Amino acid sequence: MGQRFITYGIRNRSAVACTLFGFPGVHLLDAHGGVLPTVVGHGYFDTGPATRVLLRPGGWAFFTLQEGVNPYDTDPQPCPTVTLAITPPNQHQALTVPEAIAPCGGRVSVSPIRSTGELTPIR
Repeated sequence: MGQRFITYGIRNRSAVACTLFGFPGVHLLDAHGGVLPTVVGHGYFDTGPATRVLLRPGGWAFFTLQEGVNPYDTDPQPCPTVTLAITPPNQHQALTVPEAIAPCGGRVSVSPIRSTGELTPIR
């Protein structure tokens, strides 16, 4: 209760295959693109250990993000609407997700990258 789960897809738009392993990086951004304090957890999901995902040209990989929608008493600005910046594992450039989310206290959890899932595409 008080949780929202969103599954995102990462698409390989290059002409060569790559391998993804682990968890994506996540940062919350304000309306002007500034980085907000973000607390990212990896233990919320029962998805098992991370596995290597071969991402062929045009292929998809997935991860799920969990955000709390109920503020804690200690949250100064409990649940502001933010934009999500996601960095695939072993990459350095973040992708911005057009969907706005409102995680209370800047807290989110992410699953490891996996090869299957329903998706919200990352552009």
